[in-house]
Parts: sequence; C-alpha cells; structure tokens
Amino acid sequence: MIVDKISKLLRSALSKIYILQAVSNVGKTKKEKKGKGYRTSSRLNPYNPLSYLFLILAVSIGLLLVGVIGVYSYFNSDDGNPFKWN
Repeated sequence: MIVDKISKLLRSALSKIYILQAVSNVGKTKKEKKGKGYRTSSRLNPYNPLSYLFLILAVSIGLLLVGVIGVYSYFNSDDGNPFKWN
C-alpha cells in the first residue's frame, strides 16, 4: 500500500521533470496506436541529460544495495566464516 503510493509519487515527479515519458493508447485510432493494448507505456527520455544522471544513480545505488545486502546475508548464514575451508 505504501510502496504503491511512493511508486506513483516517484513516477509523477519523474514525469514532471521530463525524465520519464508516458504514452497511452486510450482513444487513439488503429493507425495512431503505439504497440498493442490499452495500457500506458513509459520510457526514459533519451534527449534529457537528467535521464542519464538518474540512470547512473539508480544502477549504482542498486549495485551498492545488492552488494551490502548480499554480504550481510552471507555473514548471517551458516557458512558466514570467510576463512573457513569447504
């Protein structure tokens, strides 16, 4: 519930500063449609320099968190001793 609200807030904030572009197929003719279905498709704006900054930050924070959580969960497991020979 809270994650959905945060996700909508982040998506709207990224749309307002033109990092995220969204296209909806609702109300368009068959020739005007982009892709299949009636859902909203979104992409990063390749012409905005902030998009590249956002992408670099997102990837680096993601790798950092995966590394920290991975190392933390490894040391809390039964094989948590890095000096132990298997």
